[in-house]
Amino acid sequence: AVVSTQSTGKKGKSGGGNSGEEPVGQRVITTRISGMRHWSAQFPETLFEIFVCLSSLESLGIKNTLRLKDSEGSTLEATMYNLSSATALLSSHYYRVVGKMTNGRFTVFKITQVPYIESSKFDALAKKCEITLSRLFLQRNET
Repeated sequence: AVVSTQSTGKKGKSGGGNSGEEPVGQRVITTRISGMRHWSAQFPETLFEIFVCLSSLESLGIKNTLRLKDSEGSTLEATMYNLSSATALLSSHYYRVVGKMTNGRFTVFKITQVPYIESSKFDALAKKCEITLSRLFLQRNET
């Protein structure tokens, strides 16, 4: 799935005119940096998955500042507070990053190194996700 929802086990009324109930859960959107900036305004409680190259890492106590760059050349400064994960990060390597954009600031919750071949497959996945989100958003606004 391009856009996934992990159920929390709670039930809630669905939006969009559906009178049934559906699971309420955490959304994870796979996209690029530009898509994340756009969609975070539409879906503020959403987690984002991006595949990026680490440009640099700066550690100040428990706060780590990461400078990330995606395949489009977009850059992002991110914050990560988990020091044990940050110590193994290497510049110029590719990573799968999951985090949340709040008030224009990206906080990293999980970062995992990926082989370059996996990061190259990501562009197709991100494009598919952005198309799907655009369609869903248009449908939501029509109802």
